Amino acid sequence: MHDEKTISELVVLALYGQSISHPYVKAMRIAEKNKVNMLDLGPLHNKVRNHMKKLIAYPDLLLDSEIAFENAELNGEEWRAVDGMQRISELIPRLPHVRPLLLAFLQGALETWKRFTSEFAPGSLIDEATVEEKEMAWMPGTNDVNEGALGSFRSLMRRQPCLSILQYNAQAMYFHNNTAAFMSKFFKDEDYKYIHKLARAADGLKTAGLTVQKRKIAMIADAVLYHAGTWKPFTEADQSDSDLEEMIDNDVSDTEDEWEDL
Repeated sequence: MHDEKTISELVVLALYGQSISHPYVKAMRIAEKNKVNMLDLGPLHNKVRNHMKKLIAYPDLLLDSEIAFENAELNGEEWRAVDGMQRISELIPRLPHVRPLLLAFLQGALETWKRFTSEFAPGSLIDEATVEEKEMAWMPGTNDVNEGALGSFRSLMRRQPCLSILQYNAQAMYFHNNTAAFMSKFFKDEDYKYIHKLARAADGLKTAGLTVQKRKIAMIADAVLYHAGTWKPFTEADQSDSDLEEMIDNDVSDTEDEWEDL
């Protein structure tokens, strides 16, 4: 760690991380927590690009002997690593190549940011979409849900290798949609009996051949059985597949509107 070139590169990476990366990730996490529509994050990405342009025009904001976070940090907040920035300010006078390295890095990063966020550019479909259109196409700000779901699925399958995809989806929907609160508020004894009947029937079907609507009913039913803690697989000895399918077809036609909002 006494090589001047290596130290210079590490300093540039740290300066970028403290001024751009960490505050951007923090802003994205806050947006995710507050359920902000990804399509409404255009101003944040524009802010990042404009801030990088400012740092390119005035690199001393990061290279001055007393680096002030108020103007150099993306959100104008205190550095995430105060001690680290203090040490960097002490090293910079001994690193003659830091300035050109920092400028080259920022310029390259700016071009990459432009490519990554081109869908938010002025005149783009997202930029010109109305509030109503953005609401209709609502998307989470990060991909955490998908990445986390895959990890959760793999972990659960190690503990319950016989669990079906249908059952896993039912459990995931149950927790994500706050189903317990809905059931506690609206369900009566007959609702539980009805859903238990559907759930046991759905569990006995050959789910690979189910229609989309049947799968929907089956997942709802699975979620309720999981909530009640009384899972009991339905066997072929209880009823034939044709009878089960006929029962669910009838239930779907009678209750389609009721389950649409679940």
